[in-house]
Amino acid sequence: MKNSNLIIVCSVVMNIIACSGGAEPSENEIKQAMLSQIKSQLEQSSGVFKEGDINVRYIKKIGCHKAEEQGGYLCDVDIDVDLKLPFVGVQNQKGVQSLRFVRTDDGWSVVQ
Repeated sequence: MKNSNLIIVCSVVMNIIACSGGAEPSENEIKQAMLSQIKSQLEQSSGVFKEGDINVRYIKKIGCHKAEEQGGYLCDVDIDVDLKLPFVGVQNQKGVQSLRFVRTDDGWSVVQ
């Protein structure tokens, strides 16, 4: 009886480890990674970032597949985002983009 319980526990733990380590990014993780990248780019370009500089209508995950050679996942993402840029004004980024995401210690990141 103890052996069968141990086998079941080991099986469950292995499934959890396999799923969490190799899983593609969720829609929410993609959104957070993209917002983090946009904020970073705005800070670099203007030196200042304000919450009102980004208006997200939507960021939707269409699908992902493993990026075998580069690592991470290649994901198609449908976006509609307004960015308030210094000296330029409001710029709209809309449409489907193919982006590569990699898992870091801080979560998922967009890789150029």
